[in-house]
Amino acid sequence: MEQSLLFLRIRRLELSGVDDFLKWASDPRVTRYLRPGTGDGRCRAHMSYAIVAEHWGKGVATTALRMVVPRVFGEFPEVCRVEAFVEVGNWASERVLEKVGW
Repeated sequence: MEQSLLFLRIRRLELSGVDDFLKWASDPRVTRYLRPGTGDGRCRAHMSYAIVAEHWGKGVATTALRMVVPRVFGEFPEVCRVEAFVEVGNWASERVLEKVGW
């Protein structure tokens, strides 16, 4: 059974959010699959995400992608393609991308 989220806010990273950033960025369970973007970037946007471990399995990444991808196309008209790459063995992220239709 998938839990429903009551609240999810997508925001720009600012200095005031550094404690929240460090909470997930310093957790090797969260960051082990993160890699820098690839490709030349023309007409493409690279999507990646990291979710603090205490919120895994709650639909956060799926909901966030469903919220963000339409905004990318709306706010950046030069983007014609959004890409996401998943490391081998990262089954949870594979499932997230399947749920959003990728």
